Amino acid sequence: MPQGKTIVCVDDDQTARFLMEKFVENIGDYYTVCLASGGACVDYLRQHPADLVLLDFNLGDMNGAEVCEEIAAQSRNPDVPVIVLSVTDRVDIVHKFNYPHLFKVVQKPYAMEEMRSDIGQLFDH
Repeated sequence: MPQGKTIVCVDDDQTARFLMEKFVENIGDYYTVCLASGGACVDYLRQHPADLVLLDFNLGDMNGAEVCEEIAAQSRNPDVPVIVLSVTDRVDIVHKFNYPHLFKVVQKPYAMEEMRSDIGQLFDH
């Protein structure tokens, strides 16, 4: 069992997933699970708890708002905090979310220092 918190990284772009995973590994003692679709994220969270989800908004099968709705309805921990990443201006998409545990919507690229600060704030470091 991993010692640190579990952070689920979801992006349909393989390079983006790799970069998210490396960023997370570099900022703390976190166990990362990298997934390529919204459906895979929902399936994973049905069976496993997580401490945070880093979620791309524009996925091939679902958008970030739809994934959050499914997390709330079907997850083992429906109150998991979510940080949504998007190439679209965050003002344009934040109104689409009806998920009380949406921590933040950030525009890509997500700077390492900002990610470190946000995760630290969530986990009280």
